[in-house]
Amino acid sequence: MKMAIPKHQEKISMLIEIKDKMPKLISDIARDYEQMYDITFTKDVHLIVGLYGSNAFTYRQIIPEIAFCLEKLSLQDRHLQIIIAHEFGHALHHLLSEKRGIDWAMVDWESLFTWLL
Repeated sequence: MKMAIPKHQEKISMLIEIKDKMPKLISDIARDYEQMYDITFTKDVHLIVGLYGSNAFTYRQIIPEIAFCLEKLSLQDRHLQIIIAHEFGHALHHLLSEKRGIDWAMVDWESLFTWLL
């Protein structure tokens, strides 16, 4: 815990700048996917500070929530757009599978091929 506090203090202005950019970028990309694929994203998107792990991930359920770990992201808008589109692509994959009637009970969640997607 003691090591994280100085790291955050050093990056606070960057974290605030990324935090301020994310809502519009997320909204724009989600809207573009929704229009292109006739779907609606209904799950939460989380902006997290403090994990110093992965930069972003989907999690929690079959139709996943999305989390972005701000301290691991770039300040550049294009980089942010790419990581946002990437994570929403994972959620889109599951939404389209659901829309087409996948039997989730038949998915081998332990298979590396499943997680490769």
